[in-house]
Amino acid sequence: MKLPLILLLLSLVSCTSKEDDNCSSSSSCTDNAGVPQARNVLLKIRFLDTSFYDREKDEFRVITAPQFASGNLGERIPVYADFLTKTKNESLGSISISNIQMQSPDAFTVENLNSIPYIAVQAESDVTYIYKYTKLNIDGSEADSATGQFIVGGSVAYLPLVNDMFDDKFFSASSGGSQTNYTHKIQIAAQSANSVKSETYAVTFNSALVIANKDFESEFSEDMQNMTLKTRWNYFYDGSDGTPNPELLLGKMVEKADLSAVSSLDYKDIRVLFKTKPKIEMIYTVFDENSITKDSNAPDANITIVRGYEFYEKSYSLTSDRDFGLIFKINDTSTPLINADKEAVIRNISAGVNWSLTFGYDLNQLPTYPSGKSLLKPLRPICNSITKTSYTPIATSTMRDSVNSLGGFSSVCHPETYQSETVNAASLATFPLEQTDSWYDSFSYMSSKDISNDVHHKRVRIGHLYGIKTIKFKIEGCLKLFTRDASVSPVNPNPWSQKNNESESCSSGPGDEGWMAYSLDREISIFDNVDQYSTTVGLKELINNYNSSVPLNTVDFLFNNDIFFEHIF
Repeated sequence: MKLPLILLLLSLVSCTSKEDDNCSSSSSCTDNAGVPQARNVLLKIRFLDTSFYDREKDEFRVITAPQFASGNLGERIPVYADFLTKTKNESLGSISISNIQMQSPDAFTVENLNSIPYIAVQAESDVTYIYKYTKLNIDGSEADSATGQFIVGGSVAYLPLVNDMFDDKFFSASSGGSQTNYTHKIQIAAQSANSVKSETYAVTFNSALVIANKDFESEFSEDMQNMTLKTRWNYFYDGSDGTPNPELLLGKMVEKADLSAVSSLDYKDIRVLFKTKPKIEMIYTVFDENSITKDSNAPDANITIVRGYEFYEKSYSLTSDRDFGLIFKINDTSTPLINADKEAVIRNISAGVNWSLTFGYDLNQLPTYPSGKSLLKPLRPICNSITKTSYTPIATSTMRDSVNSLGGFSSVCHPETYQSETVNAASLATFPLEQTDSWYDSFSYMSSKDISNDVHHKRVRIGHLYGIKTIKFKIEGCLKLFTRDASVSPVNPNPWSQKNNESESCSSGPGDEGWMAYSLDREISIFDNVDQYSTTVGLKELINNYNSSVPLNTVDFLFNNDIFFEHIF
C-alpha cells in the first residue's frame, strides 16, 4: 500500500549504501527488526542531463545530472512568460525533442526549440515519482507550496518547471524587476507500488523572469513592489481618501541591448504596434468563511462550529476599457495610442538611449462610472456595515496607528461592542475590554468565543473571517516594435525597421507572424507574510487552512450592501 503523498514526503526513508546492495536485488530488504519487506524494483533516483534553449543568452544550456544530484544548481533558471501557462502535455511534447535539438540545432527554428527548463529522472517500472514543492521568500520564509507527480514518458519521468505543474504557484513577479526573488526547493521521492521504502533528493535553485524575447525584460514599479493588501489605499488614493491616484504604474519593459537607429545618426523614432488594444486589469478575489456544519439536513440536526469548514470566493475584473484609464509611456513620456488605440509613435529619441514601454492605471474613472471614489470604495469593517456609515481607510488607519504608537489602544471595530474603541495610555489600565480588533485593513476576523449574558446563560460567538483574498494587476498581449532614423521633416521619409523577435504564442498561423509576447503580472495576497498574524489567537492557522483548502465559487456575493460592490464582486 502506498503511503499518502504528504506522509511520504514528511517521513521519507532512504536506503543506506549498505542497504542499496540488498534493495537492488529482486529478493527482499529487511527493516530494523529483521522483517522482510517486498522489494521488486530498485528505488534509486537517477537524474538525467537536461537541455533547453536559453533565449536570453541565445544558446543551448545543459544542466547535468551531477548538478541535480548535488542539490544546489548554483545558477538562475530562466522563466519565460510565454510558457508559464503551458499545459503538462504541451510541456512534455516540447521537452521530448530536446536531445534532437542538441544534435541538430540548425534543423529547428528558434520558436520550435525547447525552452522549458525541467528536471528528469530515469523512470523505473512500478515506481511513482512525486514531489513536494516549496517556494521560499528572500528571507527564507515559506511563500507557497504544492505537491504532485512527475509526468512519465517512456523510460523518463519529467517535471517541467511551468506554473501548471505547481498549481500556478511557481512564478510570481512580485518584486525586484526581472528577478523573481524566490528560491525554489523541490523534494523528489521515488515510491514503489509494493513497498513503503522510498528514496528522496532535494533540488534547490533560483529563477529569473525572462520575457519571451531576448530584447527586453520586465521591471515593476516601486509602488507595485512595496504594495500590500494592508497598504493598498496609500497607492490607490492620491494622499487622501477623497481623490483617486491619477497615475498608479504597474511597471515597464526595458530594452536589454541598445536597439539603435537604422544608421549611425544620433536620434531615432520608435513605433509600437499592438495586435489588439492593450487592456490593463485589476482582478479582485474576495472570500467568506463558513464556520458551521450540520450533521444532516434535518431541521433539528446538530450544528457544530468548525472554523474554516468551508470558504466561498468570487472574482471580478476591473479593466481599462470599462472602468478606468490606461497610462502608456515610451521612454517615460506619456504617449497617446492612435489607430483604434493599437499604435503609438514617439520621435527624436537619442539613439544611444535604451527604449522602455510603461503601463499603468489612471484611477480617475471613465465617464461610464459616477466617480473614481465610488469604484475604489473600500471593503468596510462590519461595524460600518451595521451602522451604514462610510469608511475612510487612510484617515482611520492613521488615527488608529497614531494612538497605538503612543501607548494607548485604538480599534476600528471592536469584536465585543461592534464599534470603534479608543483609550489613551493613561486610562489603559482601567479599560474594561480586551485590546483586540476585528479589522485588519483588508479583512475582518473574529475568534470563536463562549459568552455569558446577563442571566448567565451561555451563548457562543461563532466567529468569522471574510475579506479580500488577492488583488492581481495584469497586462499581457502581443506587439511589434519598429525603429527608424530620425528626421527634421514633419513627415519622416525614412523606412521603419522591425526590431523585435517573434513569440510562438502570438502567432495563429501563416500571415500572422512577427508578433512578440509581453506580460506584466503582480499579485498581492492575504497569504503574503502570514506570520504577521501569529500574535492573534487562531488567525494564522485559519489563514493557512484557507490557503490549503479548495474554495467554493458563488454567484451571490455582496459586500457592504453597496451597489458598486454588487457590480465588482
